[in-house]
Amino acid sequence: LRSPDSVTLSEMERDYKLTPLTRLLWLCMATGLFSGLMVMSHGATLLSSRGLSPQMLVIGGISIVSAMTTAGRILGGWLCDRTAPKRVLVFTPLLAVGPLVWAAIDKTSVLAGELSLAAAALVYGMFASTIPVEVRRVSGAGDFARAYGRVFTAWGLAGLAAPYVAGLIYDSYGNYTFALYVAAALSGASAFLSTLLESPRAAAREIEAREARLAAARDERYID
Repeated sequence: LRSPDSVTLSEMERDYKLTPLTRLLWLCMATGLFSGLMVMSHGATLLSSRGLSPQMLVIGGISIVSAMTTAGRILGGWLCDRTAPKRVLVFTPLLAVGPLVWAAIDKTSVLAGELSLAAAALVYGMFASTIPVEVRRVSGAGDFARAYGRVFTAWGLAGLAAPYVAGLIYDSYGNYTFALYVAAALSGASAFLSTLLESPRAAAREIEAREARLAAARDERYID
């Protein structure tokens, strides 16, 4: 650990700003992944409770999750190459809201169940590739490992708690209706929290202002 006396004013300012952003990213990841894992961890039971045969569960359940998480990772990276990762984080959870609500309303439709499972897996995959990009943008190269390590604990919490919570809800109500509504609400909450992240333009302005302050402190003129 570094001595407090060796920390510069610039580093203290960076830490002061990075802490709330890291916490916000943690909440975005926790709510978004919690939603997806509630559905994916119970995918087989969700579909079988709607009448899907055990033989079809491999195609309609496991294969859907595998294919859509892979597609989500690729799509998330592709979108981050073309637009701000914040926009991707706002848009991504909303992809699951409609299918989740439909599956909650229609308790017997196999198609609704499969679409909710596919949407949850797609969002899960997109988060896996988009969150690191946003953490890198927010924290910078120097603080990326430390910041991402903190944010990634949200995945651990969701992975442990989401299947258990979905199971408790199923045991209480005898179906997944309420669990699907909860998952849809968490997806909406994740999208809302993502809107509170710092915009790329604001970050660029802040970097320019910081460079100008440092140049002034060195009695130099900052030229963009």
